[in-house]
Amino acid sequence: MDKSREIESLRRRTTKLIYQASMPDLTMPVYFEGEEPPKEYGAKLPDGRIIPLTLPIMIEKKRPL
Repeated sequence: MDKSREIESLRRRTTKLIYQASMPDLTMPVYFEGEEPPKEYGAKLPDGRIIPLTLPIMIEKKRPL
């Protein structure tokens, strides 16, 4: 019997779990308008794409009515 399909399936699952386990936490740094925005971080995938791991949120100054 050829076990190559099962081995390849296990290899794909293992690779997926390795990336999930090694992925850092997502962050949402908050900063005020006029301040320098915090540095953005990302994770590089094996295919070269980058996933952003930070989502900076800017709090705007109150505008006059």
